[in-house]
Amino acid sequence: MNGGLYIYIDESGDLGYSKGSSNYFVMGAIVTKNRKCVEKIPKKIRQRVLKKSKKKVLELKANNGDERVRTKLLQELSKCKDTAIVWLWIDKNNTYEYVKRTPQNKAYHYNYLMGRVVELVPYALLSNIGVIEIVIDMYYKAKAVRREELESYLKNEVFKKKTNVHVDVIQKDSVADNGLQVVDFVAYAFFRCIERQDCVYKEILESSEELTIITKQIY
Repeated sequence: MNGGLYIYIDESGDLGYSKGSSNYFVMGAIVTKNRKCVEKIPKKIRQRVLKKSKKKVLELKANNGDERVRTKLLQELSKCKDTAIVWLWIDKNNTYEYVKRTPQNKAYHYNYLMGRVVELVPYALLSNIGVIEIVIDMYYKAKAVRREELESYLKNEVFKKKTNVHVDVIQKDSVADNGLQVVDFVAYAFFRCIERQDCVYKEILESSEELTIITKQIY
């Protein structure tokens, strides 16, 4: 029986253009046939790393974690076999003006970037797959139409170009999904490197003998 391929996607930085906005925007993804390895990581971190007073915290977040939590979590991820890390980034100074001007164009831009992440999934992981499940943080929480547009775009316009396998797109609150909590640290690691020139967490992933790392700058 063919197994599944699981893709967890999150972003770091923002798509705003005000004075306090980030200079860059990053999307990161964990692509794995080894779902259990990824989803067990938050439990391991709670048991082995967090102080007793924080063991029951509902969600692990890279922004709120300390250096030890970030390091240990990414080290655990680095051990997962049959797994790739995909990330892309944009220099927001190069964003087209028509994208910046209207909310609708910003939404299409976000969907476009999500699609480019999915297109980077390595073909080697697409063999012997029965189903593909894409899990993303609920970006359009208050806009059902936008959520439906994103799901349709990923399922019908992006992945159908690569495979005829059934594709499910699931939008969830990250507090309810361990895979999303782990990929938050992945996006943070690459964003911190490109935005702050601090690449220590990115290097943990890149030094792994198990992970395939795929990187692309869109503009």
